[in-house]
Amino acid sequence: MRERAPLLACGAYALDCFINVLYDLAVPLLLKSALCDGGLGLSMREIGCVLSAASIGLFGSLPLQAPLTQRVGTRRSLAWANFLLLPVFLLLPALALLRRYSLSPAASPAVAAIVFPALVVTLALINCFGTLGFTLGNVLVNSSVPPSQLAMINGFSQSLSALARGFAPIVGGLIVSISAHMRVGGQFVVFAFMGLVALLAGAVVKSVPQADDA
Repeated sequence: MRERAPLLACGAYALDCFINVLYDLAVPLLLKSALCDGGLGLSMREIGCVLSAASIGLFGSLPLQAPLTQRVGTRRSLAWANFLLLPVFLLLPALALLRRYSLSPAASPAVAAIVFPALVVTLALINCFGTLGFTLGNVLVNSSVPPSQLAMINGFSQSLSALARGFAPIVGGLIVSISAHMRVGGQFVVFAFMGLVALLAGAVVKSVPQADDA
């Protein structure tokens, strides 16, 4: 049981790092891409404002982390932080479609008014879950071995995560290139893939033996 826990914890942490790089690749493209290509068609100023406002999610995880881990444990908190990424990832291309509709003559002003607040909230949630995944992933890795093995496990986890970060741009670029040629739903393919990787990361976390939960 003790031998499985470090490997699974390091694997989950590497998957979260993989997702983080894919996110940094895909989101700016979605925000900048034209409406006809399934993007949001935002200007550089609008992108800056949206990303700045959504950064509150990076700090929103701070008051959540301690109560969550005390109530349900590190393992469950980390697993659900990954599981919840799938629906919020899929909200992003859905909001792109909503923005395209909101600019049509048939749309009411109320539809146009909710696009930007909904976009900020969605990005803030992703930032929150992503920050939880990064911090709790580190906690899970460090709690999976005795103190005498912390240096070894941290070296291994950082090497594995570096490998994941290195492959992520290649994989992400390939998926973005393939989906760009799809007439319908191309952006959904990119974010659905990210969500599926997040589900895999959550499943790996759930597989860490219960006795090793922090």
